[in-house]
Amino acid sequence: MDFVEILNEAEVRFKWINKKTFGECDRVDDTITINIWLILAEVFIHEALHYEHPDWKESRVISSTDCFLKRLTKKEIINLGKNLLLRKTLNGIRRIP
Repeated sequence: MDFVEILNEAEVRFKWINKKTFGECDRVDDTITINIWLILAEVFIHEALHYEHPDWKESRVISSTDCFLKRLTKKEIINLGKNLLLRKTLNGIRRIP
């Protein structure tokens, strides 16, 4: 599979989809949509739980991550993702458009 070729053929969009979908492909419109806010929020919550509870088993971290995400609203998930990107940008990582 040639990922560079796919990048040249399909338009990649970064936007909210819903609380259960990380991404989707639309061959009719030649688009790939990535739910960047959900991905960032889920990974951060998951790793933060590992950080706070190093003794927890992976299964407990996964179930707790799911529990936290279910309680968050769309707006809270998006804001968490934006805050993560902004914090890294302000700490010297190049700005992401």
